[in-house]
Amino acid sequence: MLQKAIDYLKKNNINAYRICELKNGKAVSYEFQPANPINSCYSLSKSFTATAVGILENRNQLALNDKLIDFFPEEFKNKSNSLSENLTIHNLLTHTCGFENGFLFEGDKYLHGTDNWISLLFSEPTPYEAGSKSVYSNATYFMLSCIVEKITHKTLFEFLRQELLLPLKFKDFAACACPLGHTIGATGMIFSCEDLLKLGKLYLDDGVYENKRYLSSNFISKATAPLYPCMDRFYGYSFWKNQAQDHFFYGDGAHGQLIFVHRPSDTVLTLQSYDNQLIMKNFTNYLADEL
Repeated sequence: MLQKAIDYLKKNNINAYRICELKNGKAVSYEFQPANPINSCYSLSKSFTATAVGILENRNQLALNDKLIDFFPEEFKNKSNSLSENLTIHNLLTHTCGFENGFLFEGDKYLHGTDNWISLLFSEPTPYEAGSKSVYSNATYFMLSCIVEKITHKTLFEFLRQELLLPLKFKDFAACACPLGHTIGATGMIFSCEDLLKLGKLYLDDGVYENKRYLSSNFISKATAPLYPCMDRFYGYSFWKNQAQDHFFYGDGAHGQLIFVHRPSDTVLTLQSYDNQLIMKNFTNYLADEL
């Protein structure tokens, strides 16, 4: 698969930095050009945030049907609040909170006139019934970051550092925070292409890494399932499928970031690049074709 991916990216003149493959336990890397060893993963950050939620779920520190009102009771009392009291962690993970449009993206997150992104989320209109429609947004994963912080009394990234990144022997890493110091969660995490393989391996192996279970089988099945139509694909908990019956799933981020997991061939492939011409739906279908 690695050579197939390299040929595709070169043929289509994609500005790729590095690509890595883990197949049957053996890791191989290929560098397209000199680049920073660690780079912004953009929305691949959501897969790390979802993983933090999954770790807490596996430890029985939260449940996927826990309600937001239990974590943010004061915000729900505010007259400007438009969120349903029935909203759950599952709704946040699947972007099904009822928002009409996504927000807190790179282009708008500092344009709302407030540093308090939590209050911003609670004042956003929700014309759709909770759970009825997936509207992709950075706001939902920012809220998950804040929930992890409330449960653990650590920022999301500090929790990830202690409970995932160091145990899995990640090397260099960093993350961005909002103006009030909460890890953004939806974007802004920085990793190497090689270390991204480790997160893919965790999901490939049903939540177990080096004989230690981090995520429950129930969480993995939901995270990698086609739970909701979203844009032109299907969404689970931070991972995509192109078609409901696909034997692969993937996380992606803006400008060509990818964690691709193909269970039948025991393969994880990761990519870091900076090119808006790479359409992940087409690329991942190509990778899986004839496998």
